[in-house]
Amino acid sequence: MTTDMQQAFETRVRNSYAALNAKQFDVILANWGEDGVQRCTGHHALGGERKGRHAISAWLQRAGRLMPNWRFDVENVWVTGTPDKADVLVRWTLTDLDPVGNPWHAHGMSYARFVDGKIVEQDLCLDSQAVAEAFAAKAKAGMEEAAAAPI
Repeated sequence: MTTDMQQAFETRVRNSYAALNAKQFDVILANWGEDGVQRCTGHHALGGERKGRHAISAWLQRAGRLMPNWRFDVENVWVTGTPDKADVLVRWTLTDLDPVGNPWHAHGMSYARFVDGKIVEQDLCLDSQAVAEAFAAKAKAGMEEAAAAPI
């Protein structure tokens, strides 16, 4: 992949995270292949594996409800491969608010495999302990979905 193509992929990824911060899930889902697979580490309401754009949409909607004040700050983007088959690794920090309004953070990385310009596989590896603790506090404060089984 040429430097120009890598830069184009990096710009696309950074724009996608901006859309994620704005909860523009339609923009995010447009990047996904119909049968994409998404996995998130941890034993919490967002953990586990989802298959297909519909399940990924449900997961995004839940994530948005559980973390209404989220912000992903992208720190690094690495791209390898070709325009029709690329691997992308993103390092980021997630910030949200706990039930009393204090910020909490989870550092993480996302790996995505693109085929023909669409995500076919994504792994989210994050500080799942921080997420589990934040969701436990939200459940204790009355947000029942924070204690729900994964989608």
